[in-house]
Order: sequence, then structure tokens, then C-alpha cells
Amino acid sequence: MPKVESYGPRKVGTTPLPGVRRQRYDEPDYAGEAHTQFAGAVARLGTGLAGEIWQQERARVDTTRLIGAERELAEFELTRLRDPRTGVFTQVKGKDALGVAETVGREFDELAGTIQRGLPEHLQGSFERLRDRRREGLRQEVTTFEGKEMARYDLTETEAMVRVAQQGAIHKADTPALRDHELAGAAIAADRLAELQGLGGEARQAFVHEKVSQTHVAIIKRYLANEQDQTAATYFAQRKDEIVGDALAELEDALEEGSLRGGSQRAADAILAAGGTLAAQREQARAITDPQLRDAVMTRIEHETAFVDRQQREHYEAAHTQATNLLEQGGGDLRRIPPALWTSLSREDRAGLRSLAKDLLEGTPVKTDPNTYYFLSMLSTSSDPELRKQFLQTNILSFADRLSPEDRKHWIDVQSKTRQGDEAGAQKLLSNTAAQNAMVDEALVSMGLTRTDAELRKEDNRGLATRIGDFRRAVREAVARVEQRPDRQGKPATDEEVQSIVDRLRTPTGSRVTERGRFWNTTVPAYAFETAQAQAARVTDIPPGERRQIEAALRAAGHPLSDKAILELFNLQLSITRKDR
Repeated sequence: MPKVESYGPRKVGTTPLPGVRRQRYDEPDYAGEAHTQFAGAVARLGTGLAGEIWQQERARVDTTRLIGAERELAEFELTRLRDPRTGVFTQVKGKDALGVAETVGREFDELAGTIQRGLPEHLQGSFERLRDRRREGLRQEVTTFEGKEMARYDLTETEAMVRVAQQGAIHKADTPALRDHELAGAAIAADRLAELQGLGGEARQAFVHEKVSQTHVAIIKRYLANEQDQTAATYFAQRKDEIVGDALAELEDALEEGSLRGGSQRAADAILAAGGTLAAQREQARAITDPQLRDAVMTRIEHETAFVDRQQREHYEAAHTQATNLLEQGGGDLRRIPPALWTSLSREDRAGLRSLAKDLLEGTPVKTDPNTYYFLSMLSTSSDPELRKQFLQTNILSFADRLSPEDRKHWIDVQSKTRQGDEAGAQKLLSNTAAQNAMVDEALVSMGLTRTDAELRKEDNRGLATRIGDFRRAVREAVARVEQRPDRQGKPATDEEVQSIVDRLRTPTGSRVTERGRFWNTTVPAYAFETAQAQAARVTDIPPGERRQIEAALRAAGHPLSDKAILELFNLQLSITRKDR
């Protein structure tokens, strides 16, 4: 392995070299003098170079100061004009722009003065030049903005003035002097608006004409809306030349219609004021020669008569309702009804209230008369509009002694919804009535228990009318018992259930009943609805539909089919339907 030697003792000697002598301090040093001269030359050269460098650095600092000063002015301009929250261009609108150029210029000058005072004197001139350029550009931009905003404000205000003057003329239409003053103001404002929009010559005149025409049209329509057709016609004749063509044709049609309405109203009012029957009033209307006016007068007379009739009917129904309520609250005491209220009712309605009072005093619940119920259901469900109209005009309370409280409420509700135009609500209440009536009517025909209403009113058919009423009552009561069962939860009987009830109650029983007539009585075959403890005697008397249902039930239960079993089951159902058990 190599070995590194250590340095050890000194190896260089200190003995002076032979022939070499030391120089004395006072001997001339030519090398030192040269160095001094060189150093002086360098010093003189250095002074000139340093000055040049200093000048360059000073220029750089001055430029930086001017750039900073201009930056402050630029930042002011950017923030003061364009800041989204506080900038002039984003926040100042309309009339608020007035004087904004002066305000911004003053703020700019204040900031520039502050900046200038912080600069050295030798930079003042340079700063003033860049300041002036900035000020001029700022002034032009803000002044342009101010002018645009003021022009827009002027335009908006002038448009508003036109509208206000037009509305003033319309609202003051009944005061000619004030109306015409507003019209003149609208024309002046419209001319000013046309000028602001840059219109001139014929275009400017047409613009003003259009605004004036609009005002005339609105005034005439106001007259017509207020049924001042004669005033409207006079005004139109005076201002016709100031109304533009398209509006002219529209106004002529409106004036014709207004004249017809106004004329028919005045003629109808005169005829109605003279009094008389509706027939006599119609005859007076027929004497008018103008066909359109005659028809309009006739319509007004009939409408007014219908309105008066409705008011009288509503007043009468209210009086009858009050009397009925007082009678029921008093337990049948007629003395509870004030004399004035009593005498305001018709003879028929007073008789009905006496009958109701008798039932109330005796504690006998009012039962529904089936013929009355059928009469109301026939009127309310008829396809004949005249019969439905008759239902609406019928006073349900006049049947207070012939309708149970539940049925009375039912028909009042039906009538109320129909009068209010709630057809869906009325149809819901009548959903089963029409179907039940059809089933009952068909059964009556099959039993031979049918006559016209006029025939049934005859004394000879008194017994037949009673039997028909009894059948309708029996069906209604049986249906009600089905619907009132707890398991039904208020659900109405289905058509199939109603048909079964009808079929059972029209089953022949083999017995006979007496049908009373005017001069003699007649015995006729009896049906289940009118036979106590009614039973079908033969299986062939069972309605086919009922028999099929019983046979299906026996099969489902696994019982053999026999006439005896079928007859027993049917008679059990019949006794339940009749409520014999």
C-alpha cells in the first residue's frame, strides 16, 4: 500500500542568496510612481463614467415615477366609470346623469393635483402633459355618456307626457273644456316626441296624427261603455277627420252597435215604465219598424221580466223558508209565523203548512208522497229544457208536507246546484234517479198500471193513481233500506240492485185487490208491493232475472235445484225487500 509522508521539519533554508541586496527606503521607486500615475488616470476616467451611470439611473427612476402617477389616474378612470357596483356607467341612469361630467372632472383634477404635488419639480411638465391627455379623454367619454342618458331621459319623459295627456283627455271626456285642453297637450307632447325620435316632415305629422287619433278612439269607446251612445255619435261626427282610416271602420261598427243598444234600452225602459202584461209589452215592441231595434227591445223586455220574476221568486222562497223554519222550530205552532209573513204566502202554500203543522203537532213524521217525488225527479231529469226550467222555478218548500225532511233537503240541494250552474254536482245527486224512474215506469207498463197525467187526475182513476203511488213508494223505501245498511257505508244502490227490488215488488201473488173508482169499484190482480205478507205462489211467477240469480246461488252452495228450493229462497228475499221480516 502506498505511504503518504508527513511534512516534518522545515526543509527550506533561510540563508540569503549570494549577490542580492536589499533596497533602501530612500532610494527612488520607479515602479511605484508608475502605479500612482496609472491610478490617477483611472480615477479621472472613473469620474466621467460614474456621472453617466448616475444620469441613466435618474432617468429610469423618473420614468417609473411618471408611470406610477399615470397608473393612479388610469385606476381612477377605470373604477370611477366602470366599477360594477359604483361606476358611473353602470349605476347612473337617466336624469341622474346630469352634471356627472363636471363631477367626475373635478374629482379627476383633485386626484391629479395630489399626485403632482408628490412629484419633483423637474417632472412637473411631463406629468402635466400626460394629465391633460387623460383629462381630455375622460371628459369626452363622460360627456358623451351624460348626453346619451339625458337624451334617453328626455325621450322617456316625453313618452310619459303623451300617455298622461291622452289618459287625462279620456278621463275628462265628460267635461269638454278640460278634455280639449288635455288633447292639445297630447298633440304638443307627441310633436316633441317625434322630434326626439328624429322624425321630420310628413313622418312627424303622421306620428302626431296617430297619437291624436288614438285619443279620440279611446274617448268614443268610453262614451259607448258608459251607454252614452248619442254623445259618442256627436263626438265622432265632430272629430271624424282626425281619426285614421283603420280605426275609423272599427269605430263605425262600434257606434252602430252602441246606437242599437242605447236605442233599445230607451225604448224598453219606456215600455216597461208604462206597465201592463208581458203580452201587452211585447205587442208594443212589435210596433217598432226597425227589425234590429225591435228584436233588441223584445229581448230586453223579456230579460227584464225574467229578472223581476226571479227576484220575486227568490223573495217568496225566502219567505216560505222562514215560515217553514218557524213552524218546525215551534213544533207545529202556526202562531209562531207572523201575520204579515203568513199572508204573503199563497193559499196553496198555507194549506201545505197547515198540513205540516198537523203532522208536527201529532208527532207524525212526514213521509214522502211518491207521486210528488216522481214529479220532481221527472222535471229535473227530463230531456225537455222547458221541464227542467220548470223544475228550477218550482218552490220545493211548497211540498214540505209531502216530502220527508231528507227528501226535501235532497231536492233543494239539486235545485240549488242546478241554479248555480254546477251541472256535475246536480248530476251526482241525480245519478240514480233517472235510472230508477225508467225501471219503475217499465214495471208499471208491464203491470198495466199506467195512464197519462191528465187521466190520472180524473176522479174515475183515483184508485189507479193510488196504486201507482204505492208502487213508487214501495220501491223508494226498499232502495232506501238497502242504502242505509251499515255495511254500505253510504254507497248508493246499484242499477242491478234497484232492478231486483222492482222485479220482486211487481211479482203477482194470485190474490186480488179492490181498485176504487168514481162510480164503482173493481177487483184486479194484486202484486207483491200491495199484498200484506206477499208470497209468490208459483215458481213461474218469479221474474226470470231473479230466478237465474237464485239458481246460480244454489249451484255455488252445492244444493240441488228444485222448484221448491227456488220458490222458498225467492219468497225469503221478497219478505226482506217488503220488510215483512
